[in-house]
Amino acid sequence: MGLRSGVIAVAIIAPATTSVEQRERTFLFRMALFALAVVIFGFVGNILRGASSFAVPWFYHAHAIPLMTWILLVVTQSWLAMKGNFSLHKQLGLLGAGVSLVIFAFGLVFPIISGAYHVQTGTPPVPAYAAFLILNIFNFIQIGAWLCVGFFWRKRTDWHRRAMHIVTLLIVLVAWNRVIEILGITGHTHIVLTQLALIAHFILYMVGDKMIRGRIHPAYYWGLGAFCLEYLCYITVGETVLGDAMLRAIAP
Repeated sequence: MGLRSGVIAVAIIAPATTSVEQRERTFLFRMALFALAVVIFGFVGNILRGASSFAVPWFYHAHAIPLMTWILLVVTQSWLAMKGNFSLHKQLGLLGAGVSLVIFAFGLVFPIISGAYHVQTGTPPVPAYAAFLILNIFNFIQIGAWLCVGFFWRKRTDWHRRAMHIVTLLIVLVAWNRVIEILGITGHTHIVLTQLALIAHFILYMVGDKMIRGRIHPAYYWGLGAFCLEYLCYITVGETVLGDAMLRAIAP
């Protein structure tokens, strides 16, 4: 997995003749495009094969709109940084701050609304959804933490830009889940491969850092470590009596 990430990183890093800073900005822009491609492939691919549709409760659409807006904003902001247009970058940053508040606020409400819906309908069965809910809760806690890092340390550009991309990574987790579905993989293998896909995505950023800066920024260690902890909570609590109890407690 590390070797493949290295090969991909070589393909998307700017030529070594440009400055280190410019190479990093170019790399992050291309990584933002890669995240957008994963989202489009995962969701559109499932719609085209009839495995998904827009015929879902309203709160799923309300949940998806700010997340997709964030992905598009990160692509735009990364492009502006690469082009050196920091004036417009800062102006759009205000929009990004507003979107981040919506993401975090709805991230707190969404588990309750969706949990109640799935308890009432039984689709999917409660144990399976309880496991998803546990991961979702921990994921949004981490998203909130990285949004704070990106906002309060926005003048520390090395942390700011990486925090924004880690938020994007955590959002793209759901898209990786859809990509694995397209491959026809189900059950526990599907869950494991989804987590491994995001870990590989993290490693791709780390390889890029190593090749451009000569070292890996600590933000990626923190982000990857926290995500692995999320998954540990998911497998130890999710599909258990405790996970079932937590789901029914917040969504009676």
